[in-house]
Amino acid sequence: MANIIFKTHSDPIDYSGDIHILTFAEQGFAPLDIHGRRLGVSRDVLSALADAVNQADDVGSLYPQAPLSAVPQACIRDTADPAPLLRHLREFLSANSDLVKSACLVLDFSTPRLPPHADAAISRLSSSLKALEIRDVIVIRN
Repeated sequence: MANIIFKTHSDPIDYSGDIHILTFAEQGFAPLDIHGRRLGVSRDVLSALADAVNQADDVGSLYPQAPLSAVPQACIRDTADPAPLLRHLREFLSANSDLVKSACLVLDFSTPRLPPHADAAISRLSSSLKALEIRDVIVIRN
């Protein structure tokens, strides 16, 4: 069973390790930019990812270039319903299991704090995590 670990942006994260980060597709000073820059991804690439994810209204990823994926901005900013985010989280877990195979996941939906509906969606993932080979799930709460 995965360990759920709560952190803030000021806590260290080992970006060289076996991680896969999921955040939301928002440009500017947002988690996508924070994690992307720490992974050495250019702003142009991050901007293109955000545009593609929001336009498709689906999860997108920079894998294998970087272990960074994003859900549409609308499921974080434009709703208080956890269902859309939960659907995208399950898609992310499936993609991680099939392709990336990271044992440590980082979930960062801080706006600057973790919205209640995002917290609820993450909480509902517990049963899905049991079947996967996930060691740690780091949730950024800020």
